Amino acid sequence: MSKENLVFMPEVDTLSKPVKYQSIDTNNVPLAIDFGTYEVKAGVDNGNPLLRMPNLIAKVRDRNNSITYSVIGNDLHLNSSFIKDAKSPFTDGFISNWEYTELIMDSVIGNLFKNGNEHPVLLNEPLFQFKNQRSNWYELMFESYQGINQLSLGVDSLFSYYNLKDQKEPKNGLIVNIGHSSTNIIPFIKNIPDLENCQKLDITGDALTKYLSRSLFLKYNLNFTDHQIEKLFHDHSYVAKDYYKEVNDVLHNVEYLNRRDITVQLDYKEPEVVVKSEEQLRIEHEKKIKSGIRLQEQAKMKREQKLLEKQNDYLYYTTLLENEWKDLSKPELIRALENAGFDDEADFKKYMKSLETSIARASKEDGDDDNEDDLQPPETTLIDIPDNELSPEDLKKKRMQKLQLAGYKARQQNKLEKQAREEEKQRLIDLDNKWREQDLKSWLKDKHEKLNRLLQSRKEKIHLKKELKDRKSAINQQKMKNLTSLVDETENDKKEGVNKRNRLAVTLDNDPNDTFGANDNDWDIYNKKVLDDPAKIDELMELEFKEIVKLEDMLLQYDINFLKKHTLDYKVQNSWKQSIMHRFLRGANKFNDTLKEHNQIHLNVERFKTPEILFYPHIAGSQYLGISDVCRDLISGGKTARLSNEQLEMCQNIYLTGGVSKIPGIKQRIVADFESWLPTGTPVDVKQSRTPDLDCYNGMLKYSKCDGYSRSVISKEEYREHGPEYIKEHLLGNTIEKD
Repeated sequence: MSKENLVFMPEVDTLSKPVKYQSIDTNNVPLAIDFGTYEVKAGVDNGNPLLRMPNLIAKVRDRNNSITYSVIGNDLHLNSSFIKDAKSPFTDGFISNWEYTELIMDSVIGNLFKNGNEHPVLLNEPLFQFKNQRSNWYELMFESYQGINQLSLGVDSLFSYYNLKDQKEPKNGLIVNIGHSSTNIIPFIKNIPDLENCQKLDITGDALTKYLSRSLFLKYNLNFTDHQIEKLFHDHSYVAKDYYKEVNDVLHNVEYLNRRDITVQLDYKEPEVVVKSEEQLRIEHEKKIKSGIRLQEQAKMKREQKLLEKQNDYLYYTTLLENEWKDLSKPELIRALENAGFDDEADFKKYMKSLETSIARASKEDGDDDNEDDLQPPETTLIDIPDNELSPEDLKKKRMQKLQLAGYKARQQNKLEKQAREEEKQRLIDLDNKWREQDLKSWLKDKHEKLNRLLQSRKEKIHLKKELKDRKSAINQQKMKNLTSLVDETENDKKEGVNKRNRLAVTLDNDPNDTFGANDNDWDIYNKKVLDDPAKIDELMELEFKEIVKLEDMLLQYDINFLKKHTLDYKVQNSWKQSIMHRFLRGANKFNDTLKEHNQIHLNVERFKTPEILFYPHIAGSQYLGISDVCRDLISGGKTARLSNEQLEMCQNIYLTGGVSKIPGIKQRIVADFESWLPTGTPVDVKQSRTPDLDCYNGMLKYSKCDGYSRSVISKEEYREHGPEYIKEHLLGNTIEKD
C-alpha cells in the first residue's frame, strides 16, 4: 500500500462563524438561481456564483430561550450535529416542503439583494414540472420578495445544453444530464428540444451514493454519514471502460489492485502504553515465578491429601478384614458391609480394588517427577514379621510399609516402562533411518502418503467444525433425531408401565441382552463422540499439526523437490495471497492484526461498480436501461443497421452535463459504448465543459443575454393580471399541457 493510496475518512469541516456573501451592487441585473436538489448556486457572473451552498436546512432548538432557529446551507458547518439533522425540501426530485424552500430562498435573496434594488430572476425547474409546483414558485417569488420584478423559469437540462451548444449553426444533438435526483436524456433537432421523445431516468447521483453506502455496510458492517459517503463517491469513483475486464484485473492482478485500491483510515484511539523499567519487569517476573511455584505446591498438597485419605481408608478396611471381620460368617459379613455403606461383597471388593488402583496410579505419577536419588527402597523391617508378634501400633506401621513398598515398586515399574518406551522409540527411529539409507525412493513415497493422509484428515476436521457451527447441518440434524428417539423411548416405557425399579435393575454389568463390544467396530462410537466436541477436534488437530510438521521437516531435508512453499505452515501464512475475498476486503497486502488496520476500509471494486449502475442499472435492482442503451434507442429508434445523416450527426453532438458527470472515465465509456453499435469508422464526439456542475447556472446567464430571453419572462404586472397559472412557452422551458 503506497502513501498515495492511503486517505483519511472525511469529516465535516466546521466553521467558526457564519458565511458572509457578497451582495449585488448594480441594480436591475439578471440574477441566475440554480435551485438544485443537491446545491443552490446564485449569482450574476458567468462561472463565478456569488452564493453556493448545500440545499439543506436544519431546525435547531434553543431550550434555554425556547426559540427554534433555522440553520441553512453552509452555516450547517458551524456545528457537526447540524449536518446530521439537516433535511432537504425535495422528495424524489420535486419540492415537498415549501416552508423549507421559502426559508432557503429567504437566505439567498437576503444575502444577495441590496435594499431598494430590483432584479429579474432566472430560475431552473425539473423536466416535466407539475403545474402546481410552477404556480407555487410564481406565488413565492412575486408575493414574498419586492425586489423581484421579472421571473423566467426553464428546464435545468435545457439551460445546460444552451451553455454547451455551438451557436453558429443549428445542429442535431443529444444532451445527457446526470444530476443528483434525476437523469435526463433529451434529443435536439436543429437546436430545438424534442421533449416528446426525451427520457427521464431514476439512476441518479443520490441513488449511487445510497448504493455505495449499502455496499460498504454489507462489506464491513459499518455505517457512515451521508457526508462521508458523498465525499468518498465524488473523490474516488471512476467509470471503467470495460467493466468485466476491470473486475477481473482488480481481483486477480495484484499489481493492478495495488494501484486501484484506496485504503481509507477511520478515526481510532491508540490505547495508552505504560512503559515499565527493567526493575519493574524483573519484579513482575519474579512474582510470576513465585506464584507458579505456590500453585504447584498447593496442587501437590491436595494430591498428597487425597492420597493420604485413600491410604487411610485402605488401611482401615484392611484392618477390619484382618481382625473384626476375619471370623465372621458369610451372612454376618454381608450385614457388616451393608452397615458400612456397601451393597454387597462384590461392591466392597470393587471399592478396595479402586483404592489400590488409585494409590498405585498416584505413586506412579509422583514417580515421573522423582529424581534417581528419590527412588530409594522404603523401610521394610516389619513386613516379614508375623502379625501375632506385633503390637497394634506396629501393625499399623507394617501396613504403611506395605503401601510404601507397593508405591516404590510402582515407581520402579514406571521407570522400566518409560525406559522401554524410549528404547522402542529409538529402535523405530533406527529402522526408519536404515530404510531411508537403503531405499530413499520408497521411504519418501511412504512419508508423502502419510503426509497426504494427515492433511486430508485435517481438512475433514475443519469441515466438521464448520458443520458443527451450522444448526441446520446434517450432523446436527442427526443429533436432534437421536434426542427425539430417546424421548420417544421414554414415553413408550411410561405407557407400557415399566417402573423405575425394573429399569434400574438392569445395568451395564448384568444386562443379558447387552452385546456391545462383541464387534470391534462398536468402539468407533467413542471416536464419533469425540468429534462432536469442537474442543476435542482442536486437540486432535493440534496433534496432527505436530506430526505434519515432523514429516515436512524430514521431506525438506531429504526430498529435493519438496520446498518450503509446499509446507502447511507456509500455505496457512500465505493463504491470503490466493484469496479473492482477502483482496476484496483487505487489498493486496497482508492483513496485520493491529488496531490501525482493524480501523481501515478498502475501496477497490466499489470505486467503479457504483458508477457502473449508470450503464447497467440492474446491478442495483432497477429495471431501467442504462444511459448508453437509452441514447442508442433515442438515436436509432431500434434500427442500428442504417442510420440517416441526421442520426449520425447526433452521435457527433453528445453533450454531457450534471454534477455526477465529473466522474473520471464517463466520457470515454460513452464513446466506447457508442462505437460498439455504430458502423465501423463512425465518428463519435462527447462534449463536456470543465465545470459540468455549473452548466445550468452558466446557461441561465448566457440565456439572459440573448434575444429570446425577453419573450420568456413574466413580469410582476403580468402575474397580478393573469395569476400564478400563467406561463410563457419558450425553447428552454417545459411544454404547456394541452387539454
